[in-house]
Amino acid sequence: MNTKSDLGLDQYLKYLLILKRHWKASSTVFGLVVLTFTLAGFLQKRIYVAEGTMLFKKVSLTTSITGLGKESSDLEPLVQQESPLDTEREVMLSSPILQKIITKLNLKDEQGNPLNIEKFLKMVEVAKPKGGGDVLKVSFKSRDPKTAAAVANMLMNVYLENNINFNQAETLAVRKFIEQELPKAEVEVTRSTQMLRKFKEKYEVVALDEEARSAVGMISDLQKQIDTPQAEIADINAQYDRILQKLHMNSQDAINITTLSQSPSVQEVLTKLQQSETQLAIEKTHLAEQHPTIINLKKEVEALKNKLQERITKVSRERHLTIQGNLQFGQLQQDLTKQLVQLDITRQGLTNKIATLSKIQNSYKQRLRIVPRLEQEQHKLNNKIEVAQNTYLQLLKKLQEIRIAENQRVGNARIISPAMIPEKPMSSRKVLFIVAGVILGSLLSLLTAQILEAKKNSVEIEESNRANTSKFC
Repeated sequence: MNTKSDLGLDQYLKYLLILKRHWKASSTVFGLVVLTFTLAGFLQKRIYVAEGTMLFKKVSLTTSITGLGKESSDLEPLVQQESPLDTEREVMLSSPILQKIITKLNLKDEQGNPLNIEKFLKMVEVAKPKGGGDVLKVSFKSRDPKTAAAVANMLMNVYLENNINFNQAETLAVRKFIEQELPKAEVEVTRSTQMLRKFKEKYEVVALDEEARSAVGMISDLQKQIDTPQAEIADINAQYDRILQKLHMNSQDAINITTLSQSPSVQEVLTKLQQSETQLAIEKTHLAEQHPTIINLKKEVEALKNKLQERITKVSRERHLTIQGNLQFGQLQQDLTKQLVQLDITRQGLTNKIATLSKIQNSYKQRLRIVPRLEQEQHKLNNKIEVAQNTYLQLLKKLQEIRIAENQRVGNARIISPAMIPEKPMSSRKVLFIVAGVILGSLLSLLTAQILEAKKNSVEIEESNRANTSKFC
């Protein structure tokens, strides 16, 4: 069960015996190695580290004032897996910035030559602190504490200057863009306003909402005005039909009578006939039928009737009237005919009135039908004007703000802790060298003992072989 443990213990005891037999050589090797590493540790030159910290803002002052270019000024990475501060770190350690620092501070290497960027990168470190946040820690290692502090501060200042110049260039580009777009926006406002004005002039638009409500009311009022004469016409038609029945004639004959009664030549004879008939009736009240006056009046009435018939026939031919038999123009017929004429005139007037009102009503209806389309078009034009005006005013406001921001030298970062000249060097590596020397010395001393032991065993075996050979001989 304890075979492996026994073997390990035996091996350990074996190594101790070997070291014991060759302790002088092993001690010499161990001492030399430890001494060498200790001297190397004490000969190490002192290295000083100076460090400062910078705080980064998510939005530049220009962007916070104007709101323009916010998306491009935000410290947001293009690749989601990367931190935005990683990008700023790469910018800070870019060759142009580092070369500028080397030139300004005239940094030299150990041989006195200008320090190259590769060596510079080995001496500088830009990293996020353990606490995280929007902070970067900038440190530089140098044998000279003043140089370490100067380089760290210069690196932060050069980066800030570069960042400010970049922001100013970006602000200048935004200002030029706004100055180019502002006249276009002003032209668009003017053009949109003119389009709305032409639209209102073309369709006589003032206030479509009020116009629609007014049109609905007018259509209702006009319908009431139309209903009244329509009812009157219905009553007139009824009266007209009753008169035709009393005259025992059709409507065409009534029209003919009406036409004839309006003829001046017929009216002249008819008037004389009515006068003669009236006089005859008067004379009959006190004269006998055989009286010469009565006889003469009868002859006169008969002659006037014949003349009236001739006039009627003549007018009928001239006006293409169809006469069915002899039209009677007695007093009753004349009165009824006058009523027909009056009713016809009244009916015609009412018909014209209805036509006029209907025409006006149709115009309101037609206008009301296109009001929704006009409202939609007007709303579209108003929105276009509003957008154009808002764009123009926004650009004008941003131009004023960007001009103010353009005169300010601000960036996305600021130094919150400048690098101070370090008073003490970095933690000494002497202990590390001594520990390394002890470990390496132990290994080499053990290896030396094993080599010597192997050599001793080899010599003993060779001597034993020789003794055996001479014994047999």
